[in-house]
Amino acid sequence: MTHRDYAHGVVFVTGHAKPGNAGTDWAALAHTALQARLTLVIYMGIRGAAAIQEGLLQGLPASTPAAIVENASLSTQRHAVCTLGSLHATLQNEQLASPSVLVVGDVLQGLQAAQSDAKARPGFRDTA
Repeated sequence: MTHRDYAHGVVFVTGHAKPGNAGTDWAALAHTALQARLTLVIYMGIRGAAAIQEGLLQGLPASTPAAIVENASLSTQRHAVCTLGSLHATLQNEQLASPSVLVVGDVLQGLQAAQSDAKARPGFRDTA
C-alpha cells in the first residue's frame, strides 16, 4: 500500500458509518490524501461507493488510480483497476460485490509498473 515513489502512507477507513452518525468527511480525507501522498483503503464501502466517489472527487483528481478487490486473498478473488472518476461505473460494469475493498491512490501506478516488469521477464506465466 506504500511505495516510496508513489505513497508515503496508507489510511484504512470504513465506508459504512453507524446509522445516525455523520460518517467520514470524504472531501477532507481526499484533500489530506492528496497533500500527504496517502493511499486510501476503504472497507465496507461497496453500498456507498457512489457517495464515496463523489466526496473523494472534491479533493482528488478524477484521474487518480483506483481498484476494487472482491474477496481479497481468497481463491475467488476478482479485481478491477480503474480511475476514481470511473469507480462506481466500474463496480457496476464488473458486477463486483461485497466483501470488497476500494483502493485509491497513486500507489496503483507502482503495481501496474511491477506487473509490466514481471511480464517482460523470461519465464513469466500469467496465472490470472
